[in-house]
Amino acid sequence: MLDVFQNQQYPKVMQVARCFVQREIDGKTKFLIIQRADHEKHNARKWEVPGGKVENWQSFADAQIQETLQETGLNIEITYELVCTIDKLLE
Repeated sequence: MLDVFQNQQYPKVMQVARCFVQREIDGKTKFLIIQRADHEKHNARKWEVPGGKVENWQSFADAQIQETLQETGLNIEITYELVCTIDKLLE
């Protein structure tokens, strides 16, 4: 699937896993979003869901769990896959 984007316009493509964390609190469904730090290279101060690069040895679920823990300190359980996308990053 990544070969589709391996061309001159996008020479470096990486798989990125995003994690939509949902929890019921007081009978209401809540979702976790985080704000990127001021010093971030890309999208500083923007709001997003936890996520990051999927290493060659990782599944998407493993990457989602790891990135959410690193970015929030929360241990999560993957209950279902919502969607998979491919992010194209230009350096």
